[in-house]
Formats: sequence, structure tokens, C-alpha cells
Amino acid sequence: MRKRSFKALSLALLSACMLAGASITAGAVPENLFSCSTSRDAENDILVDFKEVQITLPSSWAGKCQVSTAADSASFFHIQSRKLWTASLGYENGGFLFSINFSENMDFTDLPSYQLIGETAAGYYYVCFATDMQGYTDDADALNEFRTLSDGVNQVVSTIRIKDEYKKSTGNDISIGSASDYIFPYSSEAAISTSDLTSLSGNQIQMAINEIYARHHRKFVLQEVQDYFNGKSWYSGTIEAADFDPTVLNQCENENIALMVKYMKDNGITYSFSGTQSSTSGNSSSTGTTSETIGVYGTVITKASTYFRLQQPDGNVIQFWFDPAKLAAMGDTAETLQPGVTASVTYDTESYEAVDVTVW
Repeated sequence: MRKRSFKALSLALLSACMLAGASITAGAVPENLFSCSTSRDAENDILVDFKEVQITLPSSWAGKCQVSTAADSASFFHIQSRKLWTASLGYENGGFLFSINFSENMDFTDLPSYQLIGETAAGYYYVCFATDMQGYTDDADALNEFRTLSDGVNQVVSTIRIKDEYKKSTGNDISIGSASDYIFPYSSEAAISTSDLTSLSGNQIQMAINEIYARHHRKFVLQEVQDYFNGKSWYSGTIEAADFDPTVLNQCENENIALMVKYMKDNGITYSFSGTQSSTSGNSSSTGTTSETIGVYGTVITKASTYFRLQQPDGNVIQFWFDPAKLAAMGDTAETLQPGVTASVTYDTESYEAVDVTVW
């Protein structure tokens, strides 16, 4: 077992938190990846600098959070929960908030809860999250403090960045249709701009969205889409559409999806797979008056007999009504529109009736 070094990030501790006693396997993990130093920024928040990555902790975490470093990871814990659980159990346990990890390859994609941060020349950085209650439940003050920190984890994780000198070089521009057989090879780690989309068709943009999901081993409902990715050497579809967890997408991926969906909507761009046409703009007179229809994209989280709820990439949830007969007329949509699938929905802005639904 690797020996870990525990350092409390308290108000008094702004000195270097060097890796102590962690064994490093030669040739497996670059040396001293998780040796670190701490400092304060202009807002008095805590900057934790590792060799290749940096993370910012809010000043309110001072004295409440500790970091444990190993050769290939840095784990962040709630001090009080860890102390109380350790005293109760007789061995170190509890209080885990999240960890920053390094891997030479993508062998972490089967973990129950992770988020990819980015790639360097040597490998990948990713975050692991707690999958069970880590706060000490027998002490109300400790539990409340743990929950406060836990509620801020996503915001803290969003501050993690790979330092520029260690980022894997992707060239000056995001290439399209490169040798790696992606539409956007780096959409998981580099921002797409609207200028990157101007030369693409609606089908290409939609496939670029699907491509982000395909990187995470998602399968697709529409056979045409599934066949497209089956033909890619990099693709390994192992997760059924209904079982896919969209929270594995990182912030960059979610922002790129949102940008592409908005671009299609703003420009009235359509796409068509397996004979199903989906439009991101248009008019509907189903209510007797002319009203705008717009398109949104996201994950179905609830479906009932006459309505369903869609969670968009930004976390917002919209409820749509639908006519079961009309939905059935859309081919296999009536059967495949189930919680967990990804869908594009064109809806009437007055009635919130879904007038066109495409799932994949």
C-alpha cells in the first residue's frame, strides 16, 4: 500500500506541501506530479499548485479541508469528518470530498463517478467523486460543515486547470475530419467557436454533439447514428442509451454541446437521421395562432403518459406536453423516449407542446 502524506490547508498553512513518502513506479507516472505549494490569490482564495495542474479552494475551506497526496493522485477530505470517523472506526476513513488523479491511459472510464479534466503529453487528468455519504453523521455540526463543503465541490472542481506548458498540443485550430477520424478531435478539452461550425451541415453538427457522448462509450438509439460510430476505430460502445449517466461530461464538453445546440437553433439549421427530420426553428399553428417553435437538447429524466421532462446541458429542466398519437406517429420515438436517453425537442413556446422529438 502506498504511504500517503496528509497536510491541512489551514489559515496558517500556506507553505509548500511537498509529497512525502509516496512511492513512484519508474516509467509509470511522471515524477513528483502531486508535489505542491499553496498561495493566496487576489480574493484571498487558496491556490493549490501541483506540478502540472492548479486548483482554487475558497477561503471558507481554510482549516476545514486537508489534502492527501500520492504518486498519481491528490485526495481532498473534510478534516472534522475524517477525524471523527477515524476515532470511531480505529483506522483512517471518511470525509472524502473528491480527488484529482492521473492516468497514462483511459482505464478510469469504468469508475462509477468521474470527470475528465484534460490530457497532457504523458496521460490524462480526471476527478473522482464520492459515491456514498462521507460526512460524520453522529455529530450535527460536523455533518453540516461537511455538507457545506460537499455542496461546493462542483464549483471547486470547475477551477481545476492544466497549466499551459503541460497541455497536449492540439495545433492552432481545432481540425475537422482529422486523421483521428473525429469531427472535433479535441471537443472534450478545447472550446469550439461558432466559426468552427459555419462550414458544417446540420448532420455534421449533430454528429459532433453525438461524438462527445460516443467518447464516453455511449450507444445510440438510431441505427444510422450507431452505424456511424461503429465505423470509427476509436469508438467502443458499451453503455446502453438508457443507462448513460450525463454527469460524466466535463464542463468543456457541456459548454461545447450547448454552443452547438444554440448555433443550430439561432440559424434555423436542421438535421435528418433515419428519415426523421428535426428542425431547430419554424412556426406552428396547432393552437389556432401562429407561435414560435424552438429546439432544445438534453437528457430525458421523467416520462409520463402525456408529458416528459428534459434536463439541458446547463442543468435546467423543462417539462413538455405531448399528444401520444402524434408521438407514436414519429416512428419509434414513442417506445424509445424513456428516462436516460438523449433527445432533441422542438416545442411550441406558447403551449410547451413537443411538436417534434428525435432520440438517439
